[in-house]
Amino acid sequence: NKYIPFEYFSIIILQVTIFLHFLWAGPLQAIAVTVLLWLEIGPSCLAGMAVLIILMPLQTCLGKLFTSLRGKTAAITDIRIRTMNEVISGMRIIKMYAWEQPFTELVNQNRKKEISKVLRSSYLRGLNLASFFVASKIIVFVTFTTYVLLGNVISASRVFVAVSLYSAVRLTVTLFFPSAIERVSETKVSIRRIKNFLLLDEVSKPAVYQPEENEEDLLVQIQDLTCYWDKVRV
Repeated sequence: NKYIPFEYFSIIILQVTIFLHFLWAGPLQAIAVTVLLWLEIGPSCLAGMAVLIILMPLQTCLGKLFTSLRGKTAAITDIRIRTMNEVISGMRIIKMYAWEQPFTELVNQNRKKEISKVLRSSYLRGLNLASFFVASKIIVFVTFTTYVLLGNVISASRVFVAVSLYSAVRLTVTLFFPSAIERVSETKVSIRRIKNFLLLDEVSKPAVYQPEENEEDLLVQIQDLTCYWDKVRV
């Protein structure tokens, strides 16, 4: 049996609805903040927004890599779970033939492959979180460096307004937007697994007539039957 019940009961549809709307709200908020910054500090804001524009496709690429790794991780996890189910169901045979060591190595090998994929996914998630904490500092630095190079004088009021606006857009663009990509990626993997399960061939029920208990004159008809049984001493 290629599909085991546990792997479909264990499907986790993450809270994609929480982050889904940030896929379109993030770019719109970035445009609105750009307009406000233009009114406040002029064309210098374009330098800071350019950093955000560079981060967004970078995070999209990371999201695609995360999707690929998530699919591979799910496949390896299914293999490991299926192997464990077979080990548990055949434990008596394994103990009888002393196959503990080969099956232990097989399970450990599958687990190592799974951990390797999980670690790579964690590294990608760590890069997204790192971009969240680093992006705001880089954006502010690039913005006001450009502002000074254009011959302007920095004032506390302009810095306060610019930092506030960048902080508002940073949460959406550098945290919620990549989180939405990750959640959608994992949800696509889960939906594809559910689809494969639902597209399996239907198993028809055996066409066996079972009479009611209260029926009288029950008949049994046997045609072309070959059977045998062993004698059992009691």
